[in-house]
Amino acid sequence: MKIRFYINNIVLVLALFTASILNGQDLHFSQFYYAPLQLNPALTGVFKEDIRFSANYRRQWRSVPVDYLTFSGVVDGKITQLSFPDGFFSGGFVFNHDVAGDGNLTYSNISATASYTQKLTEQQLITAGILIGGGQRRIDLSQLTFGNQFNGDLFVGSAPTRENLDQTSIQYLDFGVGFNWHLQEEDQKYWGDLGVGIFHLTQPDVGFYNQTKTVLPRRYSIYGNIGFAINEVVGLEFNSYFQKQNSYTESVVGTGVKYQLTDTRGRELGFRFGVSYRLVGARDALIPNIAVAYNAWLLGFSYDFNQSDFELATNGRGGPELALQYRITKVKPLKASKSCPIF
Repeated sequence: MKIRFYINNIVLVLALFTASILNGQDLHFSQFYYAPLQLNPALTGVFKEDIRFSANYRRQWRSVPVDYLTFSGVVDGKITQLSFPDGFFSGGFVFNHDVAGDGNLTYSNISATASYTQKLTEQQLITAGILIGGGQRRIDLSQLTFGNQFNGDLFVGSAPTRENLDQTSIQYLDFGVGFNWHLQEEDQKYWGDLGVGIFHLTQPDVGFYNQTKTVLPRRYSIYGNIGFAINEVVGLEFNSYFQKQNSYTESVVGTGVKYQLTDTRGRELGFRFGVSYRLVGARDALIPNIAVAYNAWLLGFSYDFNQSDFELATNGRGGPELALQYRITKVKPLKASKSCPIF
């Protein structure tokens, strides 16, 4: 029992250390191109349809004692009443939920986003966006074990832990801003987005002790997604992403091939095959991915093959991730024309 106790604690420390290197204190997704509002509030409404529903689910490091479960749900779209010939307003709502470890360390956040998109030319749009929300962090100490409960020979669960937090739950306000440049071509021969987002502007206090302030550091997000059509059936995409939060950094680069199997209205079917690589200082994970698009639906799947030093504990198994989107195009009156269209 003693050997098992020490092994579990060593793995726990390694997991917590690697997690802090991986993503600072924010959630993240390998299929970041299907989680746009995690990159930048200025990506609110920047798509050709009118309304977009998005869901992202990630389960990381299930093979070790301290795993992660992350979920994000988003709805965003253009505000028809605030559309003009050369620009439009958009709005959205974001729900994030992340749970880690035996103590169920939980991060939850609900935010509203708003953006304004201005047409520069027929091929270029620029968008400014903001995020306003509230978050909660909490921990369940009853699910944890401590060294004070081990008497040298046996683990005594009823023994006092001598770990007294001032609070096990804390709420805070959160703010973010961003800018995005969108490139488009009417026949979709090429397309792209380039932008920067800044999150946690006020660096809210998220600590469980009153005497010690633990801030949620600002997160800076820089990304570029671009694609072009090789012919009417095949397209090529390139995706890149860099984020910095305090002293922690993460970079992801990837590419994908899109194949349009059928283009018949009402039976549109396409596939995307790609691969990405994440660097956290040095090597971290190889990420193959696949997506299926059918009419207004899109389903993406990826898997992280861990290549960092934590590979010793995970045996290379990082975790699966799912992305789901559904987009709605409103029927316009015959005489109505779409203001400042995004093709």
